[in-house]
Amino acid sequence: MVVGGAVKVGVSEVTQQEVVTPGASEPTTGGGMRGLLQPLSSLSFIRTDSTIEGTRSGSTMISSAPTGKRSYRRLALASRITLVVFLLVLATLASLLLYRVLKWNETRFAKEQFVSMGDRASQSVLNLVSRKRLSMASFSAVISEQHPNPEMWPNVHVDGFGRIVDVIAKSGLHEQMGFAPILSYDGLREWEDHAYAYFLSRPDYFPNNTAVNPPFGRGVWRIGPNKTRVHDNDELTRDRGLLLPVFQCCIDNPGDRIRLFNLYSEPKRRKAIDGVINCTRSLRERYLFNESVNRFPDYSCGSQTEFTRIVRFEHRGPAAVMMQPIFPADDPWNIAGIVLSPIVYDEIFEDVFDRDLTGVHAVLESEESKYTYTITDGLVESFQKGDVHDAQFNDLAQSTYLTWTDLEDIAPMPRLKLTMYPTDGYIKAYSTDNPLNAALAALFAVIFATMLFLLYDFFVRSEISERRQLLDAKRRFVRYVSHEVRTPLNAVIMGLACLRSDLDNQRLVNSSEEDNLNGLSESLGLLEDIEMSANSAVEVLNEVLQYDKIERSALKLELSMVEIFDTVEKTVSEFKLPAAKKEIHLKVTYEADNSNNTRHATQAGDEIVVVSSAGDLPRHVRDLYAVADSSRICQIIRNLVSNALKFTSNQGRVLVRISYCNAPIMNSLKHRQQTRSGKRTSKGSDGSKVTVKLNNGDKIDVEPRGHVLMTICDSGAGMTSEQLDSLFGEGVQFNADRLQGGNGSGLGLHITKNLIEQHHGTLDAHSEGLGRGSTFTLSLPLFSAPDYKSFQENFVPCSPNDSFTQRNLRILVVDDVLSNRKLLCRLLERKGHRCDMAENGQRALDAIKSDTEGGYHCILIDFEMPVLNGPDAVRRIREDLGCDVFIVGVTGNMLTEDVEYFISRGANCVLPKPVQLPILEELLVEHGV
Repeated sequence: MVVGGAVKVGVSEVTQQEVVTPGASEPTTGGGMRGLLQPLSSLSFIRTDSTIEGTRSGSTMISSAPTGKRSYRRLALASRITLVVFLLVLATLASLLLYRVLKWNETRFAKEQFVSMGDRASQSVLNLVSRKRLSMASFSAVISEQHPNPEMWPNVHVDGFGRIVDVIAKSGLHEQMGFAPILSYDGLREWEDHAYAYFLSRPDYFPNNTAVNPPFGRGVWRIGPNKTRVHDNDELTRDRGLLLPVFQCCIDNPGDRIRLFNLYSEPKRRKAIDGVINCTRSLRERYLFNESVNRFPDYSCGSQTEFTRIVRFEHRGPAAVMMQPIFPADDPWNIAGIVLSPIVYDEIFEDVFDRDLTGVHAVLESEESKYTYTITDGLVESFQKGDVHDAQFNDLAQSTYLTWTDLEDIAPMPRLKLTMYPTDGYIKAYSTDNPLNAALAALFAVIFATMLFLLYDFFVRSEISERRQLLDAKRRFVRYVSHEVRTPLNAVIMGLACLRSDLDNQRLVNSSEEDNLNGLSESLGLLEDIEMSANSAVEVLNEVLQYDKIERSALKLELSMVEIFDTVEKTVSEFKLPAAKKEIHLKVTYEADNSNNTRHATQAGDEIVVVSSAGDLPRHVRDLYAVADSSRICQIIRNLVSNALKFTSNQGRVLVRISYCNAPIMNSLKHRQQTRSGKRTSKGSDGSKVTVKLNNGDKIDVEPRGHVLMTICDSGAGMTSEQLDSLFGEGVQFNADRLQGGNGSGLGLHITKNLIEQHHGTLDAHSEGLGRGSTFTLSLPLFSAPDYKSFQENFVPCSPNDSFTQRNLRILVVDDVLSNRKLLCRLLERKGHRCDMAENGQRALDAIKSDTEGGYHCILIDFEMPVLNGPDAVRRIREDLGCDVFIVGVTGNMLTEDVEYFISRGANCVLPKPVQLPILEELLVEHGV
């Protein structure tokens, strides 16, 4: 399995077949999950939609832009500018239209409110008038019942007049009420005697005969030619035939001068009285001979005068006199008198409008004249004669009749109509700045949306380009992972098939001992190839998991004091055999100054020691440590050296030079300062002591002592400057099929660089071009640790003759795949252990419950199983059975969250599939099983 992701392109190895064309089979390339979001179009083997034609310059694919690309961009820019201008013009027009529409809606709303208000006001006025009419009808009924005998009329008076009128007037909102009998001139003298006798009997109510002794003397009076009072009993007035003198009235002003005034003498009042009398005659003719009707309907023949002058209320505007006929109870068909009440029309607007209402013209219209009231703050502000409303609001007129019209066909009576109109002030009261604000907001919103659109367009175009590259990279990655896993598995399957065939042939053919030895040697070689292929497939998955941890910042370093020079020597020595197989000259040298000092730079004249073994380095250099994760350091070195060997052709050269520099690393990278377990707790770059916390919990004081510089030079394929720029990206490969044999995940160098940066080191690459080799330079900080050194010196290692007694353990293997159970048990039994098997978590629980041999020493359990999965089974083993047996999760689910979940349910540790027995045995020894 190839670990490295740094792949070099050989000059002589690029062919025309590498050009990717739509619909053609593409070479297998590296692609790696989210990391492939980086611009992959810069890599020579990836063709994006922007690549119109491919040409070859030497051996590298070059994507040339179309000749019309600049013209296209100009056209696209012009179209966007045109669109923006169009949107702004459209937004301005739309804002104006919106302003107009909102203004129109405000006006319409104001008109609708006025119509609604007018309806309510008209109904309130009608209710008020009806209330007055009802109270007058009630007073008429009281008088009718007090004097039911028509023979007693007109010489009657209302007993308890003051108290009765006080109650009825309040119920009908009357300011005054009065009573006037109907009499003829023949009975005038007799009635005057009756009236004065009543007045004289009430000296407390009419002191000094107030209002009953006019200048002409006593009697019923009228207004004469000179607007003076005259006795209404001359030949001129007798021709009218009737008198209706005001008899009882004015409870709040007993001295009112209206008393004994003949209402019939004044033309407007006479017209109304004639209407009432004619109405009663017509009704009598209609109902007199109708046996089912024995009296007039309620409120019959009530009326009122035209606008008339009432001296007492003259300052309040137009007024009228409301009238209601009186019918004696014993003769309900003949009128005997009239109940009257003045009405000043400003009073009908009280409590009709809301107090915040302003700007209404109320026009009262009779047959002879018109008056206009101006309503402000819900009350009458002023009145003026005539109709002065604004004609533009004629369509909003709200009209209602205030006089009775039900008997108009019987006897014509005066009609009074109330019409209400809004004014400009009313409409403006509903006018706000909202339309203007809304229009401006809409305009700015469109402008803002246009700006957002431009930004969105920019980002969408960028996103589309990146997503196109991402989808292409993901497809390549899926194909690649499939290829990388299937290729070694194919070798495994074919190798096993060959072994089976050889074994079958050996059973069928009697071979010589020499042939058997040759066959055994070939089988062992074949098994070695099978194991290598299987490990390659596993390594692909391990790199993917490591990449996921790095991207999620979940990769933790297990820090220890690493003897870096010995570690490098040991790790590089692993590649001597692979280098020899390719006839590559692998040379390793170590360099250091031979002076034991703490200067931060090597001085001129210092002796530089060059040796071929780490053991030959000066003592003060070998005593330096790297605070690092030893396994990760080995992984880094293996990755870099394996890449160099991989991309160097046969009989090439690879030079590994390890140098000690007594100076701090010149690294511009801003190191991450994290305070978690296994991280540096303090840091000093100026030579001062720092404290590090190791993975085992020990805290060691160390002092910075320069850094180690590891340089790996090869004579391999080399790289272009463009390839160097993207070298450490995720999933980056350059012509993997030609240079890697289809191997490699494209994640190796990305993982390596991240690991080095977590160790506060640096990794750089350099190449002078294709075919001229590559150089990778790794640097890591070094520290001196006197305390740790003394501890190491006091540590007594085990003697080679010491031995450990291996225990034969009882192990329960739980896996739903029969072949996995059988193979793992077979391997464990060869180590001397006794094994039982269970196919799921429930069977494992049953096996533990039914065990009679003292329990198991260890349980190896899978994650995903039917009936009961591994984590749930472990939880029940711990909680339900109370068993503290050593449990190892064995699973292919090695994502961080899966491992943490398994351990949280009670597993002691988790191992990945396939199980490595040496690692399992180390765990058993470490945990004392």
